[in-house]
Amino acid sequence: TGTNDSATNKGTPDDPVKFGSAFTFTDRYNHDTFDNYSAKYTITLKKVTPISLDEIEKLGLRRPAEDPLVEYVIVDMDVNVENATYKKGSESYMELASFRPYVWGVKIKGGNSIIGGRDYGFEGSLESNVRKIVGDQRVYEGDSRSYSASGKVLLPVYKGVENFFIIKNQDFNLRYEDSLIYFNLQ
Repeated sequence: TGTNDSATNKGTPDDPVKFGSAFTFTDRYNHDTFDNYSAKYTITLKKVTPISLDEIEKLGLRRPAEDPLVEYVIVDMDVNVENATYKKGSESYMELASFRPYVWGVKIKGGNSIIGGRDYGFEGSLESNVRKIVGDQRVYEGDSRSYSASGKVLLPVYKGVENFFIIKNQDFNLRYEDSLIYFNLQ
């Protein structure tokens, strides 16, 4: 599904991307009826910090329900986007800020998962930092745009076990299981 800056770490459950390593993949959203767009992403997880429910509220977000199995972390990540292109769709363009990796959630060994994660809606989030860099730039058919940004993702994780941060490649030609890219969180 992608390449790593080392010979290993394929982003699979058996060979997740090593924490701090850059991982590159091309994401092609290639829907027959709706939009078609693509970009080459390079993602590097830089830091993982626990965050309390009170601190989540201080970000201006709704306080999550308490769950004895779940806690929250903030993942700091670098994202490099190259060759963001847009072809045919329901609109005549796509905002460049919309070209961000799709945060799917987390999985643990044995298959349990928490779908969800939030890269938007709070100061310092990946989306807000991308918007500061690219503003209201648009990608029209025939354009190719790029940017680099750093930002935060709020992520629910299972307590006391190893969690894998999952980015989903949106390419419809991939089997669902093959579209999930696994990153070590430590």
